[in-house]
Amino acid sequence: MASLEGVRVLIVEDDWLQASELAWQFSDLGAEVIGPATSVEAGMKLAPTADMAILDINICGEAVFPIADSLHERGAPIVFYSAYSNIRIPERFHFASRLNKPASVARVRHVARSALDELNVPENDVVRVLPRLRLTAMMLMEGPEAADRLVEAVLVQAIQTGQPSGEDVESWLTRLLVAVAEVRGKELLT
Repeated sequence: MASLEGVRVLIVEDDWLQASELAWQFSDLGAEVIGPATSVEAGMKLAPTADMAILDINICGEAVFPIADSLHERGAPIVFYSAYSNIRIPERFHFASRLNKPASVARVRHVARSALDELNVPENDVVRVLPRLRLTAMMLMEGPEAADRLVEAVLVQAIQTGQPSGEDVESWLTRLLVAVAEVRGKELLT
């Protein structure tokens, strides 16, 4: 497993044993462990300094989604780590990794590394822009299926026309998204 030297990993976990195990795993890889935080309030205070986070979904009966929102706004990868496989994660976190407890050390490390690799995707890369593009589509369309069809139509058009020089990927794709929604919006609803 590659080193995580210098990566600041926020751990939000209310079980002391689990938190200690996670902290050890990431320290062993060279990461700088932030926390572990044992409450949502403590996690919120630490979130601005994190490069990525391992979040138990249920912390003392409180959902960690405000912490995840804070991290997502900054583009920090999130791994939800929970014993409750039936907890519904809000659609806005569809991109986040999820691990069910218990997970092996190797599995936790692999999922965390995969999530962190997203940081190495250039800011102007289509893969990095897709979650925001999909959120915009969901605001324009009725339902996630129609939004996904809109994003698909935009990507097909983008491939066919190519990116204009001087325009960043996100602005270009968002402009295309609005244009396609205006022209084909009703068609994409069904």
